[in-house]
Amino acid sequence: MTRMLGAGEYRHRITLQQAQQARNDIGDTVTTWVPTLTRIAASVQPLRGRELFAAAQTQATVDHRITIRYRKNITRDLRIIWHSSDGDVPLDIISVINTDAANVQLELMAVTGVRNGLT
Repeated sequence: MTRMLGAGEYRHRITLQQAQQARNDIGDTVTTWVPTLTRIAASVQPLRGRELFAAAQTQATVDHRITIRYRKNITRDLRIIWHSSDGDVPLDIISVINTDAANVQLELMAVTGVRNGLT
């Protein structure tokens, strides 16, 4: 059973964005990112060492674990902007895990950078 985080452990802020596709003046498809949920309380944990190695064994390289309170409709199609002390950091969601299938918290496994919303 996974330990649930206390309120004080959600000390970071993130924004979730969704890609929107539009055509520019010359007909090219342009992807823009629109905030869907802002200022979400989160715990952002960079992965390192053995933890990072283990995560890479089962999926694309994952370098961050973001824990948030449970919300519906959080999918891999979204991207995260982590509002860190060093500035805004874009993170691409690799997987969404409903911790213990309890609808209490979500773990978002993410990688630094983005694929421009395309999988």
